Amino acid sequence: MDSCRINKLASGERARLQLFCLPYAGSHDGFYQSWRDYLPSDIDLNLVSLKQKSTLLGRQNQVCTRTLQEIAQNLADIMAPDLTMPWMVFGHSMGSVLALELVLTLEQRQIRPPLLLAVSAHVAPQFHNPAPLYLLNDDELCEVLREMGGTTQEMLASPGIRKMILQTIRQDLRILADWQPPTPRELSCPIAAFWGEQDNMVQRHAMQGWRCWTHGEFSFDTFLGGHFYFSQDPQPLIERLLTRIPYKIDRKRH
Repeated sequence: MDSCRINKLASGERARLQLFCLPYAGSHDGFYQSWRDYLPSDIDLNLVSLKQKSTLLGRQNQVCTRTLQEIAQNLADIMAPDLTMPWMVFGHSMGSVLALELVLTLEQRQIRPPLLLAVSAHVAPQFHNPAPLYLLNDDELCEVLREMGGTTQEMLASPGIRKMILQTIRQDLRILADWQPPTPRELSCPIAAFWGEQDNMVQRHAMQGWRCWTHGEFSFDTFLGGHFYFSQDPQPLIERLLTRIPYKIDRKRH
């Protein structure tokens, strides 16, 4: 069974570039939905969800745990037929390393590489050593989520929704904890790294470590805020992201 699905939010005009956004642990594709309002008219926005069917939270309630590499393989299967035009990928937190695995998978298949690999709020693979957060009890895990942001207090206060959220997050955190980073290598595509200056989960030098994963250009941009520095207002991030694309785009928004 597919572990991924893609929701395309087309601009309504002829696209010249595809942007794929990969989710963080426990999230759903709706997290990036507002990005459509800030993107130029010639960029199609593709929202990736790690579960095949939607629920109240946009995630399936029960699913077999898989590895990041297996998820990347499945995502590559789905994406490959549509990569006939230039494309780029953005991943936040866990989505960053999934984006890396995706690019490596497509590279092995000799499929068109992305114009840009954009990573946000996750250490470079050589620094990957996550705490086993999935082993925390419910109250402890909720406290971590409150500190990080990204999950509303209302959701955590509702017993039914809280149970569903924690189940999904534990699955993703387990996948992330079990991830074995690939052997360091240089990708052909440029890498853009983005980081919130008050992020207490990721250190500056560990974000800058993404530099050694490309023999192309590397950029590192910082923003005020913590781990979810762009959740309330994605416009500054999107505007900076657009400047990192080595491609001429229509600056007119949708």
